[in-house]
Amino acid sequence: MTYLMRAFLPALLVAGATRAPGGPAAPATAPAADEPAYAVEARAVVQEVLSAPEFRLAPEGGRFWHRLGEWLDGLFGAVERGVERIPGWVAWVLVIWLVLALLAILAHLMYVLWGLAAGRGRRAVADRAGARGSVLQGFTELDDEQLYARALELVRAGDWSAAVQHLYMSAILWLDRAGFIAFRRVKTNLDLLRELATHPTSQAEFARLTTVFEATVYGGRPASAAQCRSMTAALETLRGSHVPSDD
Repeated sequence: MTYLMRAFLPALLVAGATRAPGGPAAPATAPAADEPAYAVEARAVVQEVLSAPEFRLAPEGGRFWHRLGEWLDGLFGAVERGVERIPGWVAWVLVIWLVLALLAILAHLMYVLWGLAAGRGRRAVADRAGARGSVLQGFTELDDEQLYARALELVRAGDWSAAVQHLYMSAILWLDRAGFIAFRRVKTNLDLLRELATHPTSQAEFARLTTVFEATVYGGRPASAAQCRSMTAALETLRGSHVPSDD
């Protein structure tokens, strides 16, 4: 025991003294001339051990990351050991619960997106209905014949935009009087087109009128004489396809 202490302790102290703080051990000093061979050998062994990576001190700037890495490694190890001790059926229950939770989140996301899209659609329909209501204001107090006569006067006067509105309203009121549709102010143009599904000829002509009307009134495009002539021709075809009774 005395032999080991005499051999190991001096070498350990010398190695620690010659090691630079924050880095690997510094080169050992040359042994004294009268130093025993066993001391030189012990010093070499200790220096070799202390030069291993696990005995090196981390630099000052890297101590935080070194400790963080050790903490994370310990945490993940503890989680892994805990998971290994969980019974198989419990693990399956957790997996199924996570899958169901993910599906619920996706379903909620799709519902929210659908609600946003539907909300924009309803606002667009409401805006169109409001615009259409402003166009209908005052027109429904006249019958289709009066509106048609007024539309022809507007065409001759060159008031294309007003003529488009009068021609379209004249067509709607005529279709209502003919019994092809049941006109209500709350109905959209698409609703009226759907009601004409059993009258394909009238539906086609009314679709032509609707295209020009919506482009002018809702789309803000300027009306033209050519559009008014096209609408007049479509309305004449529509009116000639059936003679409504006045009852």
